Amino acid sequence: MTHPRTLTVQGVEVPAFIYGTAWKEDRTAELVGLALKAGFTAIDTANQRRHYVEAGVGDAVAASKIPREKLFLQTKFTSIDGQDDRLPYDAKADVAKQVWQSFDSSLEHLRTTYLDSL
Repeated sequence: MTHPRTLTVQGVEVPAFIYGTAWKEDRTAELVGLALKAGFTAIDTANQRRHYVEAGVGDAVAASKIPREKLFLQTKFTSIDGQDDRLPYDAKADVAKQVWQSFDSSLEHLRTTYLDSL
């Protein structure tokens, strides 16, 4: 039995397998690099320093030299109660502004101008 490489979810083509980057800490860039070399084209991360090193994902993606349009990059917004003291947004801002600040920070971390999923 073969498995599809992509699935269509509400009209959006999504890779069937996505490499998760939580809890990799100082090995994030190395392990994401290995995943990309192994053939993963989709990476899941989050702008939540408690469990993710999103900038390490960006380092690995940049080092891979894989064209951006060949990758599916997914990140997440984490509300303040799921964060530690390293917030990617202004804690006093309203939630909509926090989401935008986190989104902009993710673009910077991942060294890209767009995300495939938030």
